Amino acid sequence: MDFGEDYEPIRDFFGSEQLTIFTRALDMLNIYEDSKTYIVDAELEDVVAKMRTIVRMAKPYKEIPKLPELREKFMNCYMRMLEEQTEPVKDSINQDRNRVFEVLNTKSYKDAIVRLYEKGNIEAMRQKSYDLAKGFLTSQVKAAWKQLLEEVRS
Repeated sequence: MDFGEDYEPIRDFFGSEQLTIFTRALDMLNIYEDSKTYIVDAELEDVVAKMRTIVRMAKPYKEIPKLPELREKFMNCYMRMLEEQTEPVKDSINQDRNRVFEVLNTKSYKDAIVRLYEKGNIEAMRQKSYDLAKGFLTSQVKAAWKQLLEEVRS
């Protein structure tokens, strides 16, 4: 092989969409590497193996056109897997939510809490809570004790 035969595919790689396609494939492989401990999906692992084979080639230029389709398959498999794994979490959240409402329904302040969250007035509630708690700051408690001690001594 001569320089011309080696140079042209490299030049085309850096001067075309191939570099972007290759980089996107590497991004998908990095995502997989970061989460592979939690992945048990034969289809996804097959897609990853095919992508790895291409990106590890010394001269991948003729195979790069396969990467967009493999990337699409990767994203579909990965999203399907994530959705499957989130179902138990969603169920747990819904059970917890139902339990909160079950307990809240027995409380006299239920309507006030519901209104608070429906109106989105949480920031005002937070500020009011902080304002009420200011009297219990260490500096305030010290000052109150100091005043009490002065009153007792006089």
